[in-house]
Amino acid sequence: MALIFCNECGSEISDKAVNCIKCGNPMRTATSVIDEVLDFKSIDKKYAEEFQKFHDSKGEYKGKKNGYAFFFQLFWFFAKGCWATGLAYVIIIVLFTIIFELLNVGGYGVNEGIYRFIGLGLSVHGMIRANYILYNKKVLNKNIWL
Repeated sequence: MALIFCNECGSEISDKAVNCIKCGNPMRTATSVIDEVLDFKSIDKKYAEEFQKFHDSKGEYKGKKNGYAFFFQLFWFFAKGCWATGLAYVIIIVLFTIIFELLNVGGYGVNEGIYRFIGLGLSVHGMIRANYILYNKKVLNKNIWL
């Protein structure tokens, strides 16, 4: 650990400090703090490589598709601890079910194919976003909804 000087007040502080202890001036950017905090040792190797790609790309890399999330969407998200996303999918499914049942009561006769189309769309969305959502949960400790 080396000592550096704050460029705002001139106080000596640690080079590891995020803010100056005297004046509160930010000493490092948030990304440099994240670089040091990331530790993929506790994460399954299959996901660790993917998470490293997310981190290195600074938001450019969108991730591989996750087949497990496609076939077992709600179970996968809840099992991985991504409860916010799982809950969002449940809410969407319930809302669409209510809307279509109300339309059926009115005699409009909503086709069963619409249910399948929306279910397939949600599954594809979950498959595409699953690894990124898991990265946010496990590495950045953020619950994102979709």
